[in-house]
Amino acid sequence: MFTISVQRPPSSLLRRTEQRLTENRKRLVEAILANVLTEVIEFNPVDSARSRAAWVNSLEQLGVPAPPSWQGDNPTAIAEGRRLGELLRTDSLDITERTAENSVDYVRYLEYGNSRQAPHSMVQRALHHRRQHLARHLTLLWD
Repeated sequence: MFTISVQRPPSSLLRRTEQRLTENRKRLVEAILANVLTEVIEFNPVDSARSRAAWVNSLEQLGVPAPPSWQGDNPTAIAEGRRLGELLRTDSLDITERTAENSVDYVRYLEYGNSRQAPHSMVQRALHHRRQHLARHLTLLWD
């Protein structure tokens, strides 16, 4: 048994299309995340603004300014919150992933509530709202 094969290198058009799709996929993911983060910040209750500051840090790492009036009146808490927020980026030929992390110790109680506090569901509400607008964002892949 023997096999004969001829492999054609990818055409320049295919490479350009792949590059364009990869760039547009990055723009799409970052635009969606920026919109979600903006809403999360707006839904986040303000006391010290520590938790908001962590989300703001991720938003600003995307190059998007924070919504107006996001800050509380505790500069120390805001500085601590900024240190506890992080934007993680993963890029490859097949995937573009952005993860906004908020490591403020009580953020899960804000999101899900506890026996003495109702949940604020900042992330869940923002994701639900953005899901309704996803089709509009998908056009970015082909622009």
